Amino acid sequence: MTVTGTSGSLLHTLTLILTVNGTATGGTGKLTATPASLTFTYQTGGRSPASQMLAINNTGGSTSYNATETDPWLSIAPTSGTSGPGNPGSIRASVNPAGMTPGSYGAQINISTPNGSTTTVSVALIITSSSGGGGEGGSTRGGMYARPYVSDTQSGTLAASWVDDLGATPHNPSDPHNRGLVIAKSPTAPADGLAGATIQNVTGMNLTEVGFDLRAGVLCGADSAQFLVITTDKVTHMLGGCTSTTTTTTTTTTAAISAPTGWTHLQFDPDKATPPINSQVQSISIVLGKGSTSTGGIAVIDNIEINGVPVGKDSTSTSRPRDD
Repeated sequence: MTVTGTSGSLLHTLTLILTVNGTATGGTGKLTATPASLTFTYQTGGRSPASQMLAINNTGGSTSYNATETDPWLSIAPTSGTSGPGNPGSIRASVNPAGMTPGSYGAQINISTPNGSTTTVSVALIITSSSGGGGEGGSTRGGMYARPYVSDTQSGTLAASWVDDLGATPHNPSDPHNRGLVIAKSPTAPADGLAGATIQNVTGMNLTEVGFDLRAGVLCGADSAQFLVITTDKVTHMLGGCTSTTTTTTTTTTAAISAPTGWTHLQFDPDKATPPINSQVQSISIVLGKGSTSTGGIAVIDNIEINGVPVGKDSTSTSRPRDD
């Protein structure tokens, strides 16, 4: 600032310094939540799952935040707080599955700061039946079971079912009828027709490996049975095809991955899916590829496993609505 007299001569010059300080509630940096997702499991008739904690961190200065949940079965406390370096906030998440039916449910915790940024935490609730879910040989300790489906029940060109005496383990007491999953597609089936099985109770999991036993006498090619995985970011991934480089054929004697005589064990790495899987799972299906245009396609499958956990067998076949 310059001060001058009325005659225009310079009298004095002053230098002023303006300092602007940020407020504690504005905050800088990026708000993060640890862990980035939560999964609760509940068996009907049992105790409600224990609550879980989220740590709320900020990489910059201190900031306030507000948190909200998206579904009534999910509750959080407290719903507001402050987080800064060396002083993280915390949120306790709890679920109330009372009155809910077996299945997979998804919700979110949205954590917002005054500057308008939002951090989202995905929450999965997996409810299984106390009677074991999908019928005889049904859900396993992981609560998962495979439910056959076809996308078109009217044309008679698609089939999917658990069939007695076609399984790989005839002396398994949990499946006395030794059922195998048969999926078939005739050469006259619609090009977009689907036959396969949906794996129940997988929402929210992080996929590490998948696999199944394939009856060795069935033609095995790039269009054979594959895993179709949809992740929570709405991306569709294909994983499998037993001539693909993503496939590992296992002949070890380890019980979890060995294949009985007459069967081939196929194991697949999610990192080699198309495209690679790097988000949480929304759904998993086994689907039959297009097969030969002249003869159609067929596959007989048993001992499905997800992340090393055996998948149970549903007792019914269902139709699935077409995506279009």
